[in-house]
Amino acid sequence: MKLRRRTFLVALAGTAASAGCTGAADQPQDERPTETQTPAPTEDPKADTPEDRFADEPCPSFTQTDRTVCWHSREDGDVFLEPSAEVLRVGDGDDTVETVTFTLHNDADRAFKLNPHAWAVKEKLDGEWTHVAPDAHVEPQMEVPAGKTYEWVLSRQTHSSPMAERTLAVTADVTPGVHAFAVHGWYGDGDDAEDVECIALFEVEDVVTE
Repeated sequence: MKLRRRTFLVALAGTAASAGCTGAADQPQDERPTETQTPAPTEDPKADTPEDRFADEPCPSFTQTDRTVCWHSREDGDVFLEPSAEVLRVGDGDDTVETVTFTLHNDADRAFKLNPHAWAVKEKLDGEWTHVAPDAHVEPQMEVPAGKTYEWVLSRQTHSSPMAERTLAVTADVTPGVHAFAVHGWYGDGDDAEDVECIALFEVEDVVTE
């Protein structure tokens, strides 16, 4: 009897389901049940923003200039130096060359003039900034046109990766700690010239490999 009753209930349920489908199909278009869609959650643009490790670090200056622009404390401006990362992690576990790219943005409506080889890396030791590299540089002058960029790809050892136009590969024997990458240039000429120093802070960390 149990088997027969269970078979009967299953058959009855199937019949009711078929009848329900037929009834829904016969409803007028405007009386069919509508699906309610839950709106997608609004993303918080600040949710995935990494904490700026240099938020409380004063903006240093390393040359006589009309103004200094630091990436971590900058306000909207016409020229600034943007790092691809705030940390350069280096280790001796493999032959991988770790790099950080510093991109100079010229958002002004005129060319920014500079010597791309006159970059500098400074290190903060006991609260004081000391020079790390380079020891000397050549003196070619160039212009970064309005709306364009120039890049420096920094690593701790020389590498042979091909560089794109307006890109310079540079090396510095940096050790763990806080560093600054600095370049300077100017707008205009003569009495109308304005010197600008652009700085981006970064930290070097050793990676321990097993």
